[in-house]
Amino acid sequence: MKKFMTIMALMVTIVTSAAAMTYNEAREHALFLTDKMAYELGLSSAQLNNVYEINLDFVIGVAIQGERPSICQSRRDADMRFVLSDYQY
Repeated sequence: MKKFMTIMALMVTIVTSAAAMTYNEAREHALFLTDKMAYELGLSSAQLNNVYEINLDFVIGVAIQGERPSICQSRRDADMRFVLSDYQY
């Protein structure tokens, strides 16, 4: 849980610091976050793909579409709860 919260804090910092981001930059950020989570949480290949899509949706929502981070974060948390095991979450 502590690792997951650290990852979340890192992700929010990265996303909110990016003012105007292109789609390719959003993909790079999502890939970075996914790789970090895969390393720390030991994600399976199916989880890896799902987590990447969730991270990409989050980064695009906040950095490109300008949605409120709290709304995107709650949606992301709900999606992660579905994909990750209780131990990983």
